[in-house]
This record gives sequence, C-alpha cells and structure tokens, in this order.
Amino acid sequence: MSFSFGSVGSAMGPRSAMQSFGQDSAGQVVDPRILRRLLEFLKPHRARMFAALLLMLISSVLALTSPYLIKIAIDEDIAGGDINGLFYTTLLMAVVFVALYVTTSLQQYLLSWIGLRVLTSLRARLFAHLQALPVSYHHAHIVGVTISRVISDVSVINDLLSSGVATIIGDTVVLAGIVAVMLSLDLSLALATFAVLPLMLLATWIFSRHARVAFRKTRQRVAAVVGGLAEDISGIRVIQAFAREGVSSEKFEEVNRANRDANIEAMS
Repeated sequence: MSFSFGSVGSAMGPRSAMQSFGQDSAGQVVDPRILRRLLEFLKPHRARMFAALLLMLISSVLALTSPYLIKIAIDEDIAGGDINGLFYTTLLMAVVFVALYVTTSLQQYLLSWIGLRVLTSLRARLFAHLQALPVSYHHAHIVGVTISRVISDVSVINDLLSSGVATIIGDTVVLAGIVAVMLSLDLSLALATFAVLPLMLLATWIFSRHARVAFRKTRQRVAAVVGGLAEDISGIRVIQAFAREGVSSEKFEEVNRANRDANIEAMS
C-alpha cells in the first residue's frame, strides 16, 4: 500500500516543498503587465469604485478642513474674544466631522462590497484555471500549497485591488493638500519644514526594503501553516495508523510559532 500527497520530485517531500514555498526569486516589485490584468477584475464594479474614490476625495478634503477650522478658532475667535465667531466655527467643525463620518462610512461600505465580489471572482477564476491544468501539474504540486494560493494569497491580492488603490489615491490627495495649505499659509516656514524631507525619504526607502522582506516572509510562513494543516488533515488516516500524532503536532507547533514570530517581526 502506498500513500502520497503528490510527487514533488525525488529529492523533495511535502514538508520540504512547503518549507521552500515562497523562497523563489522576488522578481519585480511592480509588474505593470500583471497589474493591468488584476485591474480588469475592477472593471465590472467601476461605477461603485468611482463613487468610492469620490467619497475618498471628499473625506480627504474634510480631513484637511478640520485643522484649518481649529486654527481659525484659536487665532481669530479666541484671540479676538469673538464668542459668536467661536460658536459658528465650532458648529461648522461639528458639521465637518459628521460629514467626514458619513463619507468615510459610505466609502468603507462600497470598498467592502467591491472587495467581496472581486474576491469571489478571483477565487472562481483561479479554481477554474486549476481544473484546466494538466494532471502533471497537480502531480508535481502538493495540495497544501495550492490551497494557500487560493485562500490566503488571493485574499491579499483582493485587499490590494479593493482597498489599496483607493487608500493610495486618498493619501496622495491628503499629502498634496497639506503641502498646498502649508505653502499658502507661510512659505518660509513651509520650506524650512520641507528640509527634513530627504531624511524622511531615506528612512522610508530603508524601511520599505526591510518591510518587503519581512512581509514576504510572513506570506511564506502563512503558506507553511495552511499547507501543513491541509496535508496533515488529508493524511490523518495514515498518521493515526502509524501513531504519528505527536510528531505531527510538534511539526505544526513549529510552523505555527514561525508564523507568529514572522508576523511580530514584520509589525515591529
């Protein structure tokens, strides 16, 4: 009697395949061709995506308005003893905060709506593609890694498509608005503040290099956890037949701790 999770080569078993998963070459940070293919999944929802982006722009403008109103309240109303002016400024701030809450809530609802449908489309497309692949592919790839691709990696791609695009645009608008307001209020002070930008860019570049490696490691560890769990459940009868429950539990604890440590390292 023989039992196999899928042949992955004479020198590599399922456990080694999962350990080596994600250790291939990093490739390009951003591949425009792949990005264009991924953005096609947003086309059926472009109306709602446009509405979410519009709400993002509105909330960005409102977020920039509230600090300016605080400036008016302190520098003009309070400093000048204008009680009526302070009342109207406070009332306007309340309206701004309510509008910010409404626009942000609607934006999150739309992005969640889009994200769930894009996630469904991605997994359905990937599942159909897996069914169309030849038997040789499934014979050379273990089930656990395939499950990790369909469940975990697709979810990360969906987050990038649905929330990531809108967040990048919104943050860019906020940053541009902050720069414009600073330049309009006090040019010399704004230029003095911008003197630290080279150091900030350098720190961001260094952080991004380390973060890219750290988060790539987290994807590898998540794949090991999901893959190991799927392989052990698939072979539970063999594990119990040979009384290997303890060994299997120890190996799972090992990959689970590695996943925990990788996520802590990525967030610290």
